[in-house]
Amino acid sequence: MKKGTDASLIRWGSQERKREIASLAKCQGKSVNGLVNTWAEIVLAQTQAEDSFRATASRGKPARLIALLEKMDRDDARKGLADTQP
Repeated sequence: MKKGTDASLIRWGSQERKREIASLAKCQGKSVNGLVNTWAEIVLAQTQAEDSFRATASRGKPARLIALLEKMDRDDARKGLADTQP
């Protein structure tokens, strides 16, 4: 890559969005790459949780599913994520 070029594997859609993402990363004390990795971890965790819920539901144990949801709510509250939407 040439010095001074701004190559990215991510298509941000606009320069404004790219600046907003960079600003968000900076506010969180992360690099843009670190922020994207965090987002990827969140998506993977959500997918794994959904898979777990579906597997539990398919075994006909709704009480277990509710217990898992309540555990996630407690974990979110402990992490300061309570009442947030995905």
